[in-house]
Amino acid sequence: MPWTTVFTLVHLLGGHPADLRLLWETASKSVPRLPEEPHLADHLAAGLRGARLAAGHPAAASICLPGFSQAETDAVFDGRLVPEWKALCEVLRSLDADPEPFKALWAAHRAAQGQGRRST
Repeated sequence: MPWTTVFTLVHLLGGHPADLRLLWETASKSVPRLPEEPHLADHLAAGLRGARLAAGHPAAASICLPGFSQAETDAVFDGRLVPEWKALCEVLRSLDADPEPFKALWAAHRAAQGQGRRST
C-alpha cells in the first residue's frame, strides 16, 4: 500500500501518520529517509509510538525503560530524550519490535548531539 494511502487513512481515523512512517518504510522495504538534524529525535519518538501502537498500545506504566523513571520514559516517547542504544533496544523488544529499523535514526541523532548518556 503506498504511503499516501496509509497517511490518508491514519489521518482520517484521527491518528498521527508520522507515528507509522518508520513501520511503513520497514514493511514496504523502503529506504528510510533520515530527517534533518533538528527532527531526528522527533522521528525516533514517532517510530517508538508506532511500535507501541503495533503492540496493542500497552499502558505507559508497563513500558518503563531500564534505569529510567516513568517521566524519563515518557520523554523518550515524546522525543525530548534519546536513551542509550541498549535501553532503546530493550524497550523495543518489550514491544515485540525489531530494533534494526531504528538504528540509523538513533545513530544519526547521536552523531549530531554527542555521546552523552542522554541527549535531547
